[in-house]
Amino acid sequence: MSSNDAAINAPVPSELAQDDIGSIELAVDERRTETRQPYNAIQRFAPYRAGIVPTPEMFHKIRCCNISSGGLAFLTRLAPETPMIVVTTGEEPDVDFHTARVASIKEIATSAGTVYRIGCQFIGRLHLSLTAVIGWFLG
Repeated sequence: MSSNDAAINAPVPSELAQDDIGSIELAVDERRTETRQPYNAIQRFAPYRAGIVPTPEMFHKIRCCNISSGGLAFLTRLAPETPMIVVTTGEEPDVDFHTARVASIKEIATSAGTVYRIGCQFIGRLHLSLTAVIGWFLG
């Protein structure tokens, strides 16, 4: 992994995730119709192209902000490069892989660098075996 890859895959700093999620949430227009719940968890996302399941190397760590039955909001150092993504929820061994449409991207300048707040709408679920992708949980 190059140093650039390591920087892109670095999680959002914990101090930002803990202290600033609330203020970031207030600054973003609310478009959801479902009730959202706080969801302070580290998960992963990857681009989703033409129904092709992403490989483990394509997933990047994210810091989740909130979740509802219809979608998820998260912070990341890397903006999605495709309009569709695969995002994980849950904890081992009960990890779910959701396909989602990127609904919003907001660039946020912080003292720790630029992060992106991504809002996404769940579209479906991929039925993947955790053992097939366990390598990125260990990485």
